Amino acid sequence: MIAFLMQSCYNDSEEKINGITDPNACDTLAAVTYSGQMKTLFDNKCNSCHISQFPNFNTYDNSFNYVKDPVNSENLYFTVAEMSHQGASLTVCEKAQLKKWLKNPAP
Repeated sequence: MIAFLMQSCYNDSEEKINGITDPNACDTLAAVTYSGQMKTLFDNKCNSCHISQFPNFNTYDNSFNYVKDPVNSENLYFTVAEMSHQGASLTVCEKAQLKKWLKNPAP
C-alpha cells in the first residue's frame, strides 16, 4: 500500500479570516468619485489656497470643468502628486485615487 501524504499551506491572516479589514487601507479597485474620495482630498489638500483662485476644486462642476481638458488633468497630477505643490504632499493612496479619478472624473 502506498500512502500519499498531502500537506497544504494555508496562510490567511486572522483579519482576512474574520472579515476584518484595515479601515485605513487604500481602495483603488472600486470606483473613485468626487463625492467619495476627491472632495475630501481637495478640501484637505487644495481648497485652503484654491477656494478663491483658479483652479477651484470646491464643487464637482468646478473640478470637472478643469480636469476634462487632458492638458489640465496631466498638469494637475504632475504638479500635485509628483511635485508636492505648495507643501500639499499626497500619500501613495491619494496619488493612486487621484490618477484613477482623472481618467474617469465621476461625480
